Amino acid sequence: MREKLEALAEPSYQAFAAKLLPGVTDILGVRVPKLRALAKNIAKRQPAYLQAQPTCFEETMLQGFVIGYLPYDEQRIAAFVPYITNWSLCDSFCTSLKSTKAHREEMWRFLQPYFCSDQPYAIRFAVVMSLMYFIEEPYMEQLFRHYDAITNEHYYVRMAVAWAVSMCYVKQPVLTYRYLQQHSLDDQTHRMTIQKIIDSTRPTKQQKAEVRALRRSKA
Repeated sequence: MREKLEALAEPSYQAFAAKLLPGVTDILGVRVPKLRALAKNIAKRQPAYLQAQPTCFEETMLQGFVIGYLPYDEQRIAAFVPYITNWSLCDSFCTSLKSTKAHREEMWRFLQPYFCSDQPYAIRFAVVMSLMYFIEEPYMEQLFRHYDAITNEHYYVRMAVAWAVSMCYVKQPVLTYRYLQQHSLDDQTHRMTIQKIIDSTRPTKQQKAEVRALRRSKA
């Protein structure tokens, strides 16, 4: 598999990806559509590939995609989470878990321990899954309680929470505006959230003005 991936790698894309993922040193430079196509074939013909130990960034992402193409299986998902060591692996894996839509309640229960993990990318996994699949009225109060309870100061945890709350505002503006008036988020996450909402093209000018008024001054 490493040889296949190296054959698909592009030096220019490797340089581009490396800039987006500082500190990740095992990037070959394979574009995501090529990884997805390869993963789809593996899921059909060689699902046992998941037993192999990934040796680079692309092999890890490939395994995440394979899991996404296979039927819903919490053991497979749980086994992959420890391999999530950057935002790209996290978000790509979450995007791939489309079987969540048919197993929403099972996935929601599965995610609960990850919200209170001591591992930043396990927390990000739960938060990104929540924003992709659970921003619906039956879950909103639970989402807000989870976001309030997250105290991990890792940048990509805070960014995930800000992204999640901004998407909550886009999809559930009334409930989320009320939350933004009385939440327990730290100041940095609050500022990031407000900025994300303002930068979005989806809220109206009036909504953005209301949200902008909730800004806090920096200490």
